[in-house]
Amino acid sequence: MRERVYEDTGERQFEVKLKGGRGDTVKHRRPLEGADTPLDPGHRAFLAETLHRAYGIGSPAGLRPSLSTDYLRATFVADGERITCDAGLVCDDLRAGRRVTCGADLVLVETKTAGHLTDADRLLHACGVRPAVFTKYCGALAALRPALPANRWRRAARRAFGGAEEPVPAADGGATDRRCGPPAP
Repeated sequence: MRERVYEDTGERQFEVKLKGGRGDTVKHRRPLEGADTPLDPGHRAFLAETLHRAYGIGSPAGLRPSLSTDYLRATFVADGERITCDAGLVCDDLRAGRRVTCGADLVLVETKTAGHLTDADRLLHACGVRPAVFTKYCGALAALRPALPANRWRRAARRAFGGAEEPVPAADGGATDRRCGPPAP
């Protein structure tokens, strides 16, 4: 679950991301208004209902903020293709007070379509850019918390973040996504 903030419009969404029957991502959203947080009772009830309806399970009891990501995004849409380009990625571990950032020259490009190679995929491939398994959340946790099992994410996380971490400055603000999860072991 996460809080998503669109800084250009001020819109905030509470989002629950689940895996559908075919492994696709299914997002369930509710607007956040005023001082609402994803951990408020109404949003916790929405989370519980969503998990029960989708998987027949309950909601974890001990949720608290875990990771904040901030980035600039450009989205391109045409002919059934969608391409997102994320730059300036900064990820803060809200529990340990550490931060990792992507290099200034790195742009994360994601192509999205219904199951076939896109023109953008072909162009990237022709330029020598190969796909990598990567999510900002899992990659950041792999870089920030080396003790976590993250073999699937380590290589891409090293390429994105370079392995360097730094303390989080106080009152940074401007987070685009704020994830909540159960307490760390």
